[in-house]
Amino acid sequence: MEPIDTSASSSPVLLIIDDTVANLGVIASHLEDKGFEIVIAQSGEDGIKRAQRMLPDLILLDVMMPGIDGFETCRRLKASPITADIPVIFMTALSDTTDKVSGFEAGGVDYVTKPIQVAEVLIRINTHLGLRAARRQLAERNAALQQEIEIRHKAEAALLTTNQHLASTIDTLERTQTQRVLAAKIAGLGALVAGIAHELNTPIGVAMLTASTLDADMQKMQKMQAMRKAQTLSMNDTIQMEGVDTVFQNVSAELDLLGRSLNRAGELIRRFRLVAVDQLEYRIQLFELYELVRQSVHAFQEQNPGKSHRIEIEIDKSIAIKGYPDALDQVMANLLSNAFRHAFVGETIGTIKIEAVALDDEWVRLIVSDDGKGISPEQITKIFDPFYTTQLGKGGSGFGLYAVYNQVNFLMGGRINAESTLGQGTRFILDLPRVANQAEANPH
Repeated sequence: MEPIDTSASSSPVLLIIDDTVANLGVIASHLEDKGFEIVIAQSGEDGIKRAQRMLPDLILLDVMMPGIDGFETCRRLKASPITADIPVIFMTALSDTTDKVSGFEAGGVDYVTKPIQVAEVLIRINTHLGLRAARRQLAERNAALQQEIEIRHKAEAALLTTNQHLASTIDTLERTQTQRVLAAKIAGLGALVAGIAHELNTPIGVAMLTASTLDADMQKMQKMQAMRKAQTLSMNDTIQMEGVDTVFQNVSAELDLLGRSLNRAGELIRRFRLVAVDQLEYRIQLFELYELVRQSVHAFQEQNPGKSHRIEIEIDKSIAIKGYPDALDQVMANLLSNAFRHAFVGETIGTIKIEAVALDDEWVRLIVSDDGKGISPEQITKIFDPFYTTQLGKGGSGFGLYAVYNQVNFLMGGRINAESTLGQGTRFILDLPRVANQAEANPH
């Protein structure tokens, strides 16, 4: 049974439940004269049905009735979600306090005693209708306020999400712009370096061949000298031969210097080429990070058999990267070389630790740290600059970490940073994408 909508009525609807017809007639007549719309029921069961159908604004309920009494009728009305909020005023001839308490416990809001005084009934009806209207208005305002709060929360969440997306977009754009500008500069420098390397290779190759030839001739002359010394020589011949010995010694030293210088020039050219390498030479491949690092460490140790520092690897073997393994192998070689040459003082045996963790589904962090002498705050801001070295004249070229910076930031699309504390060691932190962006790595 569907409830009847009485909200459009301008008059409050009252339901009177009383089994005495005379009482019903008197009360209904007076209340109708006061502008109320009256609905009548003569039993508790009938009253419940009419209340559920008509949804009155207030119920006047007699306590003493056949069938279910007023208390039970009220309890059933309050148990139904349809009629639970309708105020119930008991009409009773009972004056015992226990009966009144029972009425309030059943859910009644008030009571009037028989014989009914119309003026009193009107006051109580108007009071509780006003209270109900106030409660309804408060509930509506609370509902509207709650809805407004939910709307504001949704708007704030949407604004926060939009701001986060905007910040991320701005960061990506700024990073991309910076990378493209720097990549353009590197490309120009790379072209220059590649040209210089090409031009220098030919004369250096000729010089090295000449040095090799001179060395071979020197060996022949030394053999001839030995044969002549085996013969009997005059005093003058002996003096001349002693002069030739001095010349041989000088030439030998000069040839040694020439060879070392040419080797140094060749090493510089090799490092130049690392900086100027054409990114198109690299190919994206899927590789296991642990295995690549392990092989890089093994190759470095084989090439530097005299180095006794400990190298520890702590990398989850499940971490895989789709990127540039050859470039990362060069980066590892440079970082290991840098640690071995600059981190430890004298005969100190240090430890180099290589570890990696997955930051999320898109990034992996690779850390190469040592417990060596550390780098001063003034120097650490310059270590990625080209030509900067603290080992000038001791084998340092200033291109190792510069090449590392270029390969990590511009080829691999990652980030590299260095942290150091004097006397405690240095950490190189590389954030690498799990999947390299080839378009970003090759802006030209």
